[in-house]
Amino acid sequence: MNILITIIKLIPSLIQLVQSLEGTVIQSGAGKAKLAIAQEVLTAAYDESGGIAKEMPKEKWLTIATSLICKVVGIFNLHGIFKKSAAPA
Repeated sequence: MNILITIIKLIPSLIQLVQSLEGTVIQSGAGKAKLAIAQEVLTAAYDESGGIAKEMPKEKWLTIATSLICKVVGIFNLHGIFKKSAAPA
């Protein structure tokens, strides 16, 4: 049950991370780069957090967080929250 609570508490921070990266790395087609940056941030957060490390192994943490990020991005794309930039002429 503690893992579920940890995951639920993580969602607002992941949404903020996604929005921050989307606003910072604007170029079209940079989704993989943004995800890699997010994973680096999550790895650093895990490494510095004693609490999360006690809840679940790092691989599980990264898998769950990455999956949630992909879901958030998918929902934002579906609803037009993230606008695709036009291809350069």
